[in-house]
Amino acid sequence: MPRYEDRAGLWHASALCLIAGFVDAVGYLEHGQVFTANMTGNTVLLGASVVKGDILALSYLGTIVSFSLGVAGSTLLKLAGMALPLLFVIAGASLIIIALVELPGLLVLCALAFVMGLQGGAISTFSGIRLPTVVVTSTLVNLIDGIVRRGIHRGEAKPVPPSNLQHLTAAWLAYGIGGGVAVLAQSHLPVPLVVPALLYAAVAVGLLRGPG
Repeated sequence: MPRYEDRAGLWHASALCLIAGFVDAVGYLEHGQVFTANMTGNTVLLGASVVKGDILALSYLGTIVSFSLGVAGSTLLKLAGMALPLLFVIAGASLIIIALVELPGLLVLCALAFVMGLQGGAISTFSGIRLPTVVVTSTLVNLIDGIVRRGIHRGEAKPVPPSNLQHLTAAWLAYGIGGGVAVLAQSHLPVPLVVPALLYAAVAVGLLRGPG
């Protein structure tokens, strides 16, 4: 039976990846095809937009700067002694404020990217497994690498623990599911961002209850 720490870490990582996928989809689908968590995509599109002289370059640059400020803010808050549960409560409350306050599209993108930066800087290790929650490419690379290594293991070295593969698989799937949930929420809820806000609250409660 998996340890409590492993199960809790799996839940926390999956929930945070689902949040990132959700918020990324909101930015991309509702605000001019600009990502709010995927800074790799924004960086590539920034370079392309600059060369083309496209005004969208400002949106890509704004989200990258805002995301970076969010990471810096998260780091400073942790260094100041803020507990992770409170940081996630702040992130969730920020999403509600963004949803309820009338803001221009670019400011919405920057605000969402800032929250994703807060999340990215908050935690990236679950049950001893390195797993960033606002990017999925490295997760997929590590998952496939782990599957291949486990498949060809012949006793020369320890195989990749099954729990690692479970965490990586769940995180990758959750990111994609988050995008799908975002589409459904936008179609059926008056305030779609309440979904990731509630997930932040659930993660905060889970962290208070025990280790992740």
